[in-house]
Amino acid sequence: MTVIQVQPLKDFENLSKRLKKFVDEFPETFSVEVGTSFTPRMDIVHDNEFVYVYLDVPGVRKEDIKMTLQEDVLTISGEKKEPKDLDKKTYYKMERAFGSFTRSVSIPVEIDKNSIRAKLENGVLEVTIKKAEAKKPEEVEITIQ
Repeated sequence: MTVIQVQPLKDFENLSKRLKKFVDEFPETFSVEVGTSFTPRMDIVHDNEFVYVYLDVPGVRKEDIKMTLQEDVLTISGEKKEPKDLDKKTYYKMERAFGSFTRSVSIPVEIDKNSIRAKLENGVLEVTIKKAEAKKPEEVEITIQ
């Protein structure tokens, strides 16, 4: 009986090394990026009173951001525009991403929909939402006939 030892993590590590070697063989002035659309990173945190949503949108103006709340889903969309003068230049390397984005998140608690506030400062959009008071379960006494 032949025993074959399988080490999937080791195989994956070898594949990773081979891919890195492949990319390293390109000239330094050539950059390979896959999936370079602009997708801002998002954090959602809360305390006893508020839910906070933080969205990294460096280079995006507040006029280029739209926010909506439908039911319990907060949707933030916008566009990070490419500088106009770049079309006349040739890239050595391109790592920044531009374009339209949409991020939607379901808020996991009851909220006061009239309390939503947002500010954009230093490339970070901060949305503050006040939690609604928890609805107390309604109790109805039932008379037995």
